[in-house]
Amino acid sequence: MADWNVAWESSHGSSVEEEPLVITSKFGDGYEQRSPDGINNSLRKFSLVFKKVPEAQMKAMRDFLRSKGGVTPFTFTPYFPLDTDSSGNTVQVLVVCRKFTFKAMDFNCFSTTLVFEEVIG
Repeated sequence: MADWNVAWESSHGSSVEEEPLVITSKFGDGYEQRSPDGINNSLRKFSLVFKKVPEAQMKAMRDFLRSKGGVTPFTFTPYFPLDTDSSGNTVQVLVVCRKFTFKAMDFNCFSTTLVFEEVIG
């Protein structure tokens, strides 16, 4: 399985989103019962911002993402302080990237925002 190149570091402004999937049943008098929707109900979405990326690096990123076709997962190491294990080590996650758009900025310089969705299996 291929890895996202760790040399392709994102810019400031990148973020991670987590929204647990919950099944809710509402009853009379405002009572509500909640339960997780599935075993892995809280997968993350990483929004990565890349600014002023040289053309050669952007082509390599694009070619990598094209080779995965939005369906084949790859490993990614998040750079967010909150995404560490109990020992403080950054842990790789399995992700897919379903959409990518590249924007030309200056001469041989590009930008993009990629959304990596965590997957299981």
